Amino acid sequence: MDKNHVIFYDATCGFCSRWVRFLLKADKKKIFYFSSLHSAAGHLASSFASGKSPTPDSVIYYRNNSYYTSSDAVIQILSDCGGLWKLVRIFQKIPVAWRDSVYKFVARNRHQLTSKKSECQTIPTNHIKRFID
Repeated sequence: MDKNHVIFYDATCGFCSRWVRFLLKADKKKIFYFSSLHSAAGHLASSFASGKSPTPDSVIYYRNNSYYTSSDAVIQILSDCGGLWKLVRIFQKIPVAWRDSVYKFVARNRHQLTSKKSECQTIPTNHIKRFID
């Protein structure tokens, strides 16, 4: 089992839960694995990616021995979904400071973008093997 495409996310966020559910559907090749930022693996990934403890408003994507964060992570993840999603690469032409400011705005307001339900929904049993503790 290749765990080369791991997405670290805030497992207590409704917006993040919806993002993961979207990715489970969009990932036709089933290459993505998921782990909470609050897990041991999440803390380790965060220290490698930024040298700091994970913050709940970040996403980290581990791929091909590299770590991507913020807007770079989102672009890489969607691009790796394949198909038309590869078109999101065009956003790499936008300066990273601008992209990250939009990412940070969404991240700060993510709880208002979804219902008040803060806990991650139950993982579908057919995807349970794709989640790492």
